[in-house]
Amino acid sequence: MAFPFKKILVPADFDESSLRALQLAGQIAQQNDGEVFVVRIVPVDIDVSGMSQYVDLIKRQEGIDRDRLVAIARQRLPDVKWDIVTKWAIQPRSSTRLRNVNPLTCCDGHTRQARPRAPHR
Repeated sequence: MAFPFKKILVPADFDESSLRALQLAGQIAQQNDGEVFVVRIVPVDIDVSGMSQYVDLIKRQEGIDRDRLVAIARQRLPDVKWDIVTKWAIQPRSSTRLRNVNPLTCCDGHTRQARPRAPHR
């Protein structure tokens, strides 16, 4: 029976376990004619809306991470179709906030809007 999923999402934070997961995802994708999407979220601890110097710094870090992931993907996924997705996101500050806000609310560098999460049932 073939693997039912053709698109495999692999979060990457550059530690050894995420690199092993990337390699495993590549093997599964290769065996099943799939594609690997490597995702890196650049964490931001403060709301930098309106602080262009910080936005530029974070975007630069996002670019550095993307370049690093491209090199890793070329090395570890040579025979697999892959793509890199990088975003930066403000991290929630408390567990209360974590329950009410999507922790991956991404910023466009100018505004930040939290999206309420649906309550768990």
